[in-house]
Amino acid sequence: MMSDPNLPGELSALKRFARRGQQAAEAALESCEFCSEPIPSEHRHLLEVSKREVRCVCQACSILFDREAASLGKFRLIPDRRLYFPDFRMDDIQWESLRIPVGLAFLFYSTPAQKVLAYYPGPMGATESLLSLDTWGDLVQGNPILKVHGS
Repeated sequence: MMSDPNLPGELSALKRFARRGQQAAEAALESCEFCSEPIPSEHRHLLEVSKREVRCVCQACSILFDREAASLGKFRLIPDRRLYFPDFRMDDIQWESLRIPVGLAFLFYSTPAQKVLAYYPGPMGATESLLSLDTWGDLVQGNPILKVHGS
């Protein structure tokens, strides 16, 4: 069997190409906004309550902030659970009045703001919706499962 004299050079070039691809993939990863560790695309988030800003965090930092006392209430770990409400009712007019330009949002009751706030993904990170409290009240009335403390 004869060996190909070009194979070592081609193999070396292939290894360099693969290494560059791996480096680019690693560079594209997000990083934890507390410890700067690389994090995968599926990661946890913290809400900085007073600024109403969402921060990306690694698994280790999310564990540190799992209890409200860890930051004296400054940060809240955003739950990673999703709930499905099969009987949920919302018409197009109610959705439009929430002023959420995409099909995904998360809502929470803000103690400092004393109201329900809505956020949706945007190019610069989580963006606050100009949530109409009238709309929220209508949604809660039609979907009592949404009732939270203070709303």
